Amino acid sequence: MQKKTRTFLQNSAILLFSAIFIEILINGAVYSYNQVEQAPTTSKKIVLPADSETKIILCVGESTTAAGAENSYPSKLQNKLDQYYGPNKYFVINDGSAETNSALITQDMKRKIQEYRPDFVITMMGINDFWALKTSMTFWDFFNPSIFYKLLKKKIRVALGADNENKLWENISGNVQERIEPIPKPVLPVEPRSAKFIELLSLARKALYDKNFKELEEILTKISKVGAFNSEAYFLKGIVELEKGNVPKSIEYFQRYVDIHKTYQAANRVGVTYFIKDSGTESATRDAAKHFLNIALTYRPTGWSANKYLGFISVLEKDNESALRFFSTAYENGLREFDMLIALGLVYREKGDFKKEEEILTSGLHEKGQVIWTWISLLKFYIIQERFEEAEEFYALVDKKFPGHPRVSEIKAELLKAQGKSSEQVEEHNLINFYDFPSAKVNYLKTADILKQNKIKHVVMQYPLRPIDPLKTLLADYKEVVFVDNEKIFRDALTKHQYEEVFIDRFGWDFGRTSSLGSEMISENIIKTLQSEKLLPSL
Repeated sequence: MQKKTRTFLQNSAILLFSAIFIEILINGAVYSYNQVEQAPTTSKKIVLPADSETKIILCVGESTTAAGAENSYPSKLQNKLDQYYGPNKYFVINDGSAETNSALITQDMKRKIQEYRPDFVITMMGINDFWALKTSMTFWDFFNPSIFYKLLKKKIRVALGADNENKLWENISGNVQERIEPIPKPVLPVEPRSAKFIELLSLARKALYDKNFKELEEILTKISKVGAFNSEAYFLKGIVELEKGNVPKSIEYFQRYVDIHKTYQAANRVGVTYFIKDSGTESATRDAAKHFLNIALTYRPTGWSANKYLGFISVLEKDNESALRFFSTAYENGLREFDMLIALGLVYREKGDFKKEEEILTSGLHEKGQVIWTWISLLKFYIIQERFEEAEEFYALVDKKFPGHPRVSEIKAELLKAQGKSSEQVEEHNLINFYDFPSAKVNYLKTADILKQNKIKHVVMQYPLRPIDPLKTLLADYKEVVFVDNEKIFRDALTKHQYEEVFIDRFGWDFGRTSSLGSEMISENIIKTLQSEKLLPSL
């Protein structure tokens, strides 16, 4: 019997589909692992009597919900409800997490319901789905050879430790440069290293990674009984106190950590920890960040990171001269990170030095890891300057370099609008809607199902400056859902206030995490909407 031989085409097809299948399995395994590892933890456990008349309002979402502490919209909502209806009538829980996405929110919803027993759940989610390529892909996207090649190449590089998994839209072409801050290797202090101590310290670091601060504190208590605190234990103790909101006590522990090391790295590590706690928006942590970052500069005046974060703090404090000094020091010593380049460019814009802004943004186009943001900022610069011919030419380069990126389509809409083109042309390149990702749509529907089955009122809230109608269409079968539209109130606000008065950053490009004023607007809008639906008493 003659043995059949496969053709080259058949062999190629088998190889291709085998590779696709393996890649799908790998992505599925990694995604499942991430779901477990990154599941957000709740900040507090609410225990109310079963017959309590207090209504629980659970707010879930990403950093646009979580950020701001007392300036977050859930905090403002609590204050307004207490003001309008008296204390203990409503209890608002801020369960937002900067590291979550719609999949994790939906996955964790049943547990949140069991733990908090909410009467209302307010969801505002989808923006973080944008940062993970696989969450915005469907099965059929794997048949796009270009995407498949990039995914497979990236997976191999990650497996070999040659890539950073957070570099989503990595600049993989052009004259790419990699800059590493030239910091001498520190001389570490001699510290206790018993086997028991090392074991406990390892457990403490894991608890910190898992954000299990209660467990972390228990482990640190055990460490103190083993013997003298090691410097890393002082650092972890500082983290615990910071999470508890005890800033003065955290400073005490962090200072011991820095005093032991006496290095730029140690002081900078603490300063950055304070800054990223709330993005520099709270005065207590901002002052602590400044204190330690300035200590870092005593060890290394040209340090990239310390100068960058001190520059960010200066911008928040509207001290452009100091911001220019710090940013320029980092820039002149080689730092080309996109967030600093954009911030430095804006400082020069405030001074009216547009030539310098263009020079700064251009200098970062071919830096490794610049991804798309420096390119987009330079394109927007040309639009604002009404240099439309250059904008069109540069847009073509950006579109070629980052094909299919939603921000490219968004910026094209801005360019068309600035040129006075018709509304139909602008509509073709309208602003990105974060709920348009397949993952976000699916998870909105899953969340609506869970809340409906548990007879919990679902309040779907849209991001500032984004239309609510697509969400209404998506959830049209859920008649009990209440929708909060934040588009018009923020458009109106930006005609009366400066952008920086309403938002603290540009996380969503044309909008960002809200300031105290922006959060007040959201909370007031929620109350008015719930009143109109007769879910809150009229005043």
